[in-house]
Amino acid sequence: MELRGTRPLERCVHDARRGGWRGIARLLVVACAGLFVLLAGSAHAYANPDPATVEKQIDERWQQIEPIIEQSNKVSAELKDNTAKVAQLTTQLQPLRARVDEALGKVGVISAQYYKGGQASMLNALLSTGAPMSVPEQMATMDAFAKNQTDQIRQVIELRNQYEAQKAPLDALVAKAQAEQADLAAKTKKINDEIAQLNVVRQQAYGAAGLANTPTRLGPCPVTYDGSVGSKVAQFACSKIGSPYVWAAEGPKVFDCSGLTLWAWAQVGVHLGHYTGWQVNETRRVSRGELRPGDLVFFFAGVSHVGMYVGNGLMVHAPTEGDVVRMGKIDALPINTFGRPG
Repeated sequence: MELRGTRPLERCVHDARRGGWRGIARLLVVACAGLFVLLAGSAHAYANPDPATVEKQIDERWQQIEPIIEQSNKVSAELKDNTAKVAQLTTQLQPLRARVDEALGKVGVISAQYYKGGQASMLNALLSTGAPMSVPEQMATMDAFAKNQTDQIRQVIELRNQYEAQKAPLDALVAKAQAEQADLAAKTKKINDEIAQLNVVRQQAYGAAGLANTPTRLGPCPVTYDGSVGSKVAQFACSKIGSPYVWAAEGPKVFDCSGLTLWAWAQVGVHLGHYTGWQVNETRRVSRGELRPGDLVFFFAGVSHVGMYVGNGLMVHAPTEGDVVRMGKIDALPINTFGRPG
């Protein structure tokens, strides 16, 4: 008789009793023990992962997406800048085009007159002006008029071509940037979908509140304050602790990593580009021993993440999607270099 719905371990015992303990006892003990181990291992495999495992998974995925995000920031900034340049050149070009149209219109009238009546008609037109001119003077006037028109047209066309030559590479650059941005957006969406899935697991590990239950401050922020510009900038960055991470954002309510450092330094009139690669080039190299609040700390071989130093080995940074601006130890990530804006 088959035992439906019987648990595996009870079924092993039942089979052992039916067949007697002597001949098959050892085999059943081994088989039941193996089944118990298998079930125990299966239960462990489907257990919710612990927070440390979840964070390790997210960190691994984030190290792949953050360089793409920073590259997207670079492309977006270049696209905005180049589009503005194209608009400016187009505006500058409009008066020249109007002059060219006007000059070409005059040439068209002259050409039509020559075509319809020949040179005699033009000469008659000049003679009928009533001005007391000799024939040589009239011919010279006609030649000068034609030469003036030709020179004027040539100058306008040359200047127009000069602007068109400057505009052409910008048009090509904008087209390229738009294509790159579309490609980056597709890649970012794909990885963001994966990050979103990991965030579901993160919430399961931390609870419904996710990372909201984890401390965002590790002490005073900035740790030290001396009234310097850097301390003031660090204070601005610290004031944004708890603000959500949103990629490509530069405040004032949401930020990504380079957007946070850009925004904080902008409060004291120092401009930084919204791209970690630019911020490296826009800052002066300092050593670890020279670090002071407001300095920037760049991470990873590709300089794909940046935080702001606030003293005592700590920084404020916008870590990852699904997280918020928070304090952290600079040694928690592989340091690339240090930079001081201004």
